[in-house]
Amino acid sequence: NGSFVNSGQVNSVKSTGAAGQINVLSTSNLTMPNAGNLSVDPTAVGGGAGGTIVIRAGAAGNPLGVLNIGSGTAASSTINANALTNGNGGTVTIAAGQVNVAAGTPLTINANAAGTGNGGNISVTANDPTNGNITTGGGSTNINLIARGGATNGNGGTVNIVAGNNVSITGAASNIDVSPAGTNGNGGTVNI
Repeated sequence: NGSFVNSGQVNSVKSTGAAGQINVLSTSNLTMPNAGNLSVDPTAVGGGAGGTIVIRAGAAGNPLGVLNIGSGTAASSTINANALTNGNGGTVTIAAGQVNVAAGTPLTINANAAGTGNGGNISVTANDPTNGNITTGGGSTNINLIARGGATNGNGGTVNIVAGNNVSITGAASNIDVSPAGTNGNGGTVNI
């Protein structure tokens, strides 16, 4: 069993200001009390596309571990792979057998574009055939997935939700959002 315990912000930005990558990988179970302090947003100097975040509980190719998010000092968790300037949104991949979000600490994942960029890609997988449940919405244990297109011309991104057991979509439509931020882009894709 692994734990990723951080009390501050964890950013991955290259020396040029371009976004980097964060991998949090465990071959069994994984606990992340303050998962929301992860960001691969580029800086104003480098601009451009959002980076990549991979969180996996379980062996590669067969994630059947338990991922526990929240219950730390953060009141909520936000994972960011947003863009700057005219960049595309980044990529966030969460894979486990079970994805559990602690009560009182909802998880929001952002992979938003900027300007003429397209929204990024978000994938959440809980593939346990009995306990692989994913719930989206505004509740205290829910997951919100946002991959919007840029405000000028960008298209919405892609959200993939894969559950071995149940997917529950609750709350407002904005809890899964792949719309363009501007008036000229196309909506994105949601696969469940």
